Amino acid sequence: MTTQDAVLLFVVNKDEVLLAESNYREGKTTWNGISGYLENKEKPEEAAIRVLYNEVKLRIYEHDLEQVGIMHLYTLYPNNSHKKALRITIFLCERFQGEARMTPG
Repeated sequence: MTTQDAVLLFVVNKDEVLLAESNYREGKTTWNGISGYLENKEKPEEAAIRVLYNEVKLRIYEHDLEQVGIMHLYTLYPNNSHKKALRITIFLCERFQGEARMTPG
């Protein structure tokens, strides 16, 4: 079974939560926290910092992150050809620098 690692980050400012619009399925818009995959030998905290800056230009530090969960998703392909797993580390962040702005892409 192959496992891919990802992060999901919820940035909270008082009573507001930063959500990003995404189009995972054609024609269907969804809203979620900021997310992305780990690159090379990144730790989840490093990926969360990188992804947040790349997506919305907010700066955070590792000590600003609170890990609040790990979610495991599994896909089994027809005829049990192979299994795929996604391990998502979920973070909450209430301290950040900058003003959020979406980047093209």
